[in-house]
Amino acid sequence: MLGQPVPESLLEPLIHDGQRLDQVDAQSRYLSPQLQADRDPTREWQGALVAHAVISSGAMQAAGRGLRALRVAYDANTLYLRVESFEELDSIHLEGWIGGEDGVRRRWERRPGWATATLDGEALATALGDHLIEMAIPFARLGVALGAQLWIQAQATHGDGAINCIPPERPLAVTLAPLA
Repeated sequence: MLGQPVPESLLEPLIHDGQRLDQVDAQSRYLSPQLQADRDPTREWQGALVAHAVISSGAMQAAGRGLRALRVAYDANTLYLRVESFEELDSIHLEGWIGGEDGVRRRWERRPGWATATLDGEALATALGDHLIEMAIPFARLGVALGAQLWIQAQATHGDGAINCIPPERPLAVTLAPLA
């Protein structure tokens, strides 16, 4: 409103007790969400780790476009991802990365018109909604087991380039801790 540049400090995510406020604590029990692409994630995804898009209303920002949230859950054998978008999925290209302690970075992808997502080019168990996708990835496909640490990131792109990435700065660290 003043015609002055926004101070850089205001563009940093809010942090409380060392944790970003756009992320929720890690899950405390195994979750095995049914892949249904239900608009309401509270039933199946309650307790999952979630990272929300960092929204800015600046003139050069893509507020209300691209990804809205990334939810991550796991049980004893499977990693589950739920990617929520502001836009219809058939208007954007979704991709993401899952990195492991072995240094290998695996790529998942879902292009407009595809009925399923892929991991390194092979189909995944997938549920699609108008604005969201859910995927189940067996640990065996990732080459990991309980106790491993993964780094996960999702990105939305359009023909003219990247729209946004969740989390925006660096991948989300997820430890596949043995749980009850």
